Amino acid sequence: MTSPIEQTPDGMLNGLGTIADWGQKTQAEYEADRVNMLTEKTENITLFSVGASLVDSMVRQIADILSGFIVTPINDIIQGVKDWFSGLDDQFDAATNNAISSVTSSLSAVAGSLVDVAATILGIQNVGVENATSIAAINAALGGEAGSGVYFVDTFDRADSTSIGSDWTVADPSSVGLTITSNQAVAGTAATGSVFAACNTITLGDNMSAAAVIGDPLSGLFYDTALHVRMNTTQTAWVYLNIFKNKVYLGRATRSGSSSTYTDWVSVTSGISITNGTQVELRAEGTTYRAYVGGKLVAAYTDAAVSHPVGASYRSTGFKVRNDSIGRSLALSSFAMADITVPTTLGTGWNLYRNSTSGSSSTSWTSSGTAFGSNTFDVEDRKANVVVDNLGLGRIKTIKSGWYTVTVHAVTSTATALGGVGLLGGASSGAMSMIKLGQVGPDSDESYDDFTGNNTTSTNGKTFGATWVVYCPADYYLQPCGWKQSSSASMSLVGNPAGYNTNFSGALMG
Repeated sequence: MTSPIEQTPDGMLNGLGTIADWGQKTQAEYEADRVNMLTEKTENITLFSVGASLVDSMVRQIADILSGFIVTPINDIIQGVKDWFSGLDDQFDAATNNAISSVTSSLSAVAGSLVDVAATILGIQNVGVENATSIAAINAALGGEAGSGVYFVDTFDRADSTSIGSDWTVADPSSVGLTITSNQAVAGTAATGSVFAACNTITLGDNMSAAAVIGDPLSGLFYDTALHVRMNTTQTAWVYLNIFKNKVYLGRATRSGSSSTYTDWVSVTSGISITNGTQVELRAEGTTYRAYVGGKLVAAYTDAAVSHPVGASYRSTGFKVRNDSIGRSLALSSFAMADITVPTTLGTGWNLYRNSTSGSSSTSWTSSGTAFGSNTFDVEDRKANVVVDNLGLGRIKTIKSGWYTVTVHAVTSTATALGGVGLLGGASSGAMSMIKLGQVGPDSDESYDDFTGNNTTSTNGKTFGATWVVYCPADYYLQPCGWKQSSSASMSLVGNPAGYNTNFSGALMG
């Protein structure tokens, strides 16, 4: 009988070939074939185990990246998975191999996308590190240059908000909005136009710097973000550095409502590349303005004609961002400003005095201490690293904390009963009280040396003076005062051109 045509693959019955072949094998050949079959199946199982392990590593590393961890790049792991699929080609029949080939091709596309996603995530993380490094570097540099001690920095490291914070005064004539978004200052989207922000910290001198670290480039190719120096408090006049992704402009501007007029002094339209982490700075020294990108000087202009005003009314710094039809200008990851005026007086201290020999406006001295008249002091003789908050009253504000020696000297225009000078202090100008009391002066029945050095009678003025050592924190207010031991008396003070009659002085020790 002729055997039927075989309808099953070789080895279907027992893995050893056809029945005829099987019948001709010796016992040794049979056992060898069994060993080979088992080895082949074990290798396939091992191959699948390796592939499963590779896939597991790939998925875990992608999960780690998405969770925020910086991990070893996954390219090698993904390639291993692809190689594993390709290696299966000769283990299966044609149909299975075609399926494997399709999976491998798909995996290549998916793997490429995963690599791109991972690279993007890692890139964002790296930008965060670069921005932090840039912020730290520029802040340290400006802080070290703040000769007067006036220095401010905002890293915008706070929750998303439609308000930029109390350290700023915002001018938003177009109702664009100025927001904190992902730890960056960025224009809102409520309308199109520019929004301006002025730092509430004002420089003491005319030389200043404004610097920033760029965040998200957004649509900075088309719309400008700007740094401003020598700006007035109404934010209607300033010197600018207008910043795009590929160019910068240095000049002066004025604003009326939402309309601004720009006068470019210098245009730099080539060789500029600004992106995440780029440091930008605008400096004003004398009548010269300099612009830096990435620490490199890119533009400078000397305003010899002083076309933009310089002086006490133009000591604000700030920035501008913009929203328009196709996007927003460059975001800022940080802003820093510093007063870079070289002090004419070294150290920290002040000396105020009354020049006029006429009597000042009178105040009624009491036992709890009374401020001198509002026009008592008329000369700011010298100061360094302090703010003269009110010259007439002699009120100053410290910038640096520490121990200060403080002296008050006063000459009254008329005689008075027992009393003396004192010192008012407080954390704000509206909440001051007497913190030091001077020695009691002579009463009206005693003779004494007046401000002319002559022995006088009690009908003339009296001289009072005292010196103290006082610890003052930063931003602390000090002001001289007078006091009476018993009943109150209306007192007026006189001065002289040399400044030794009525004066208020102090210095930081050490």
